[in-house]
Amino acid sequence: MGNFKEMGCRLSLGILLMAVLLPSCSIKEGRKDCPCLLEIDPGAFLAEGMDPDISVTGARGKVTLLKREGLLIASVPKGEYNLSAVSRGSSLLVSGQAVSTVREKEPDSLYAYATTLLCTSESLRIRPDPEKQFCTVTLQIGSSEAGGFRFLVRSPCDGLDRFTLVPSSGYHSFVPKESENGLYLFRILRQDGKDGLTIEVIPEDGLNREIPLGRVMREAGYDWKRKDLEDFYLKFDPVLSTLQVRISGWDTEKTFEITL
Repeated sequence: MGNFKEMGCRLSLGILLMAVLLPSCSIKEGRKDCPCLLEIDPGAFLAEGMDPDISVTGARGKVTLLKREGLLIASVPKGEYNLSAVSRGSSLLVSGQAVSTVREKEPDSLYAYATTLLCTSESLRIRPDPEKQFCTVTLQIGSSEAGGFRFLVRSPCDGLDRFTLVPSSGYHSFVPKESENGLYLFRILRQDGKDGLTIEVIPEDGLNREIPLGRVMREAGYDWKRKDLEDFYLKFDPVLSTLQVRISGWDTEKTFEITL
């Protein structure tokens, strides 16, 4: 008897939840004004160990999302909506439409997804796919005779619009850490493809020099508009003032040599 009452309570709660989410439409009424049940599955992000920040906006502003059985759900009027899902990080700030980098800190590995949803039926389910919004740069010093160095990375883009994934203009700089002797690995968020991206080379002795990284990447054929950004490898010989360049992605690998 107790089990029967418990099942009845659970059923009643389930019916109540659906009543809140989906205002009823009579069979005799026209269906065009019925709401759309929007279901967002964050599973692709979660499978990669990421807890995404998910946001949906429409003509009436931000949509309130409820959690149910691993999904984020909302009952919305039929129409067009913008969906954004971005990974979180200690050096990334998510506020309103903007994802921005913390000042003077190397950006985190940012994965994001953005799309327009056409809620024209009575239900719509979507599973956002994490897309790589950063380039990992490997910088290797190619001459043991060059002495010690520090580097300052300067970027003309300090984040992106979370609903379009378009880079935002804003100065950002940081000093990458040396991972091992003569080798540096650091991340750069999606750029606008202009020449403002640079690496200042600061030697222990001698004059500072600048690697025009934005121009070098463009001349090497790097594509900042790819859905998943490729990684970039630089071998810098400060004695000969040459750069060996390699682009590494999911399906490509190209090598060049450039004289500064």
